[in-house]
Amino acid sequence: MHITLVRHGETEWNRTGRAQGHQPIPLNETGCKQAAKVAERLANETFDLVWSSDLQRAYETIEPWAQITQSHVVQRQDLRERSFGDWEGDNYHDVLSRLAQRAIETGKHESEIRPPNGESYADVCLRLQPLVEEIRSQDGRLLIVSHGGTLGCLMASLFRANHQTAMAFRFRNAAVAEIMQRPNGDFALERYNDVSHL
Repeated sequence: MHITLVRHGETEWNRTGRAQGHQPIPLNETGCKQAAKVAERLANETFDLVWSSDLQRAYETIEPWAQITQSHVVQRQDLRERSFGDWEGDNYHDVLSRLAQRAIETGKHESEIRPPNGESYADVCLRLQPLVEEIRSQDGRLLIVSHGGTLGCLMASLFRANHQTAMAFRFRNAAVAEIMQRPNGDFALERYNDVSHL
């Protein structure tokens, strides 16, 4: 099993530092250019399965490649970004500060803290567990287009790490990562946060 991961291209909310969560924010001009570069990079690659978050910014990132290669993209709700609930649209650094403060107040790890009506990293990892099991049962080549936090949770789960580890991964917009499955079934990181195509 070979897995290629792609984070969505830039949006205006990325550029201005706002927490997007489940909001249907489209790519901005830079993001559209990044999507074209992703299409160029993957133009000669073939995949047995292509999955995308159903949020607009993720699907728009892979759509140019899908059109070039005439490939079918399955949009999946379970690949959505972490929900920031009532804090969606707020300054992202302010959101992180509030989460850190609540972690201190409750004595919990930040990965377990939920925004009001939102999700924690632990929640996202739990949401992804059926998908992770589905991946483990697959063969061939898989392309996944999603969001930074979700991809971090996915990688941590594939590497049999916990939700705290998910916070260690960072993806730039339109970055690519590659994961290979070893003969024993474990996964190894071959490429990470690669933006050489941009």
